[in-house]
Amino acid sequence: TIILSMTDSSGNLVTNAQVKLTTNMVVMDMGTAHATVQSGNPTYIATFNKSAAFSMAGLWDITVSIQRPNRSPVQTIFQVALNS
Repeated sequence: TIILSMTDSSGNLVTNAQVKLTTNMVVMDMGTAHATVQSGNPTYIATFNKSAAFSMAGLWDITVSIQRPNRSPVQTIFQVALNS
């Protein structure tokens, strides 16, 4: 499960975004899992099937793409280390 909360540059909570999440293991290609969350409250939550994402210990990339109405899309990548 990925839980994401966002604020804009003024510190206001973002509740009107479409958030696309992708995961993949850094060292070994375990396949890319995708999830899309529409309009959080202001928390955006995506749950991945364990066989599709985070299925083994190691370093994983989580790519977060954010699209808000009348704004340019933004994207960033987080890395998460999972221990066995």
